[in-house]
Amino acid sequence: MINLKACARCGGDLIPEELLGDIDLVCLQCGHRTSAPAAPRTTYSILATAPPARTRQRSQQRRAA
Repeated sequence: MINLKACARCGGDLIPEELLGDIDLVCLQCGHRTSAPAAPRTTYSILATAPPARTRQRSQQRRAA
């Protein structure tokens, strides 16, 4: 993803560049290099997304009636 007009030095466009596992943002116009912020890690819980079994049974019974 290109960050338009985001360079701190010249106001140019930044592109991500991976070097030895680290991701840097490099300006296309002046070559200024900054480290990219770490991506936030999100965790998902399977239990939090599925409704309880009783709720599912009740809703299925209502649909059948």
